[in-house]
Amino acid sequence: MVVVAAVALRGPLPLEPPEARLAHNVEMGQGYLAPEVPPLGPLVAVAVPVSAEVALLAVTVLTVVAAVGLARRLGVRSRVATGAGVAAAVVTGAAGQGLTEALATLLVTTGLVWVSPARISNGRAAMAGLCLGGAALARPQALLVVVAATVWLVADLDDWRRVTVPSALVAGSSLVVLWPWLRWLHLSGDLGWPILAGDPGGTARWAAPVLAVLVVVLVSRALAGGVATRYQARG
Repeated sequence: MVVVAAVALRGPLPLEPPEARLAHNVEMGQGYLAPEVPPLGPLVAVAVPVSAEVALLAVTVLTVVAAVGLARRLGVRSRVATGAGVAAAVVTGAAGQGLTEALATLLVTTGLVWVSPARISNGRAAMAGLCLGGAALARPQALLVVVAATVWLVADLDDWRRVTVPSALVAGSSLVVLWPWLRWLHLSGDLGWPILAGDPGGTARWAAPVLAVLVVVLVSRALAGGVATRYQARG
């Protein structure tokens, strides 16, 4: 209910004008005429058999589920994880995400669930890379999360032999997803590394729900640590 209310209150504009034009071109069979536009949002809008507004709502609901899963992977209790999901929903509504940004948030959150060092395996690392590469097809700045995920693995796992292959799989599988678009950008002469371009406000819109989950988890851990310290002091 929180998710539905958040999406309804913000009056979503599912696609920005360049994305909407690209979606129209693809739908009319005119081809992918704007290689500089990240393709995931427009292609999803064309491919799904529902309106972009319904797709946006579905993606937002899935993002809340993924946010709860990420909080659980980070080791907090179910009630705190539910609170993290609610925080993600509220921040998503306040940020005014479009479909492309919502897809980036969903894929980044899901990628972080897969890459959690506590349960990392080669298969999970590959899935994380696929999700994060998909997020970069929506918002190229999400490639920075690939770097963050690799740092997370290296910092959490002491044995370098356990880090090397998963880290390579995260980076490699994300590149596999991105390669067709990067190749098309190169052929069109418009490569210019879009990861460093883009609207900072747009980056904030897709990153804010993920940061909300992390803030809830960190605050919960800090409070739990404070309570434990007080009990030890009394003992």
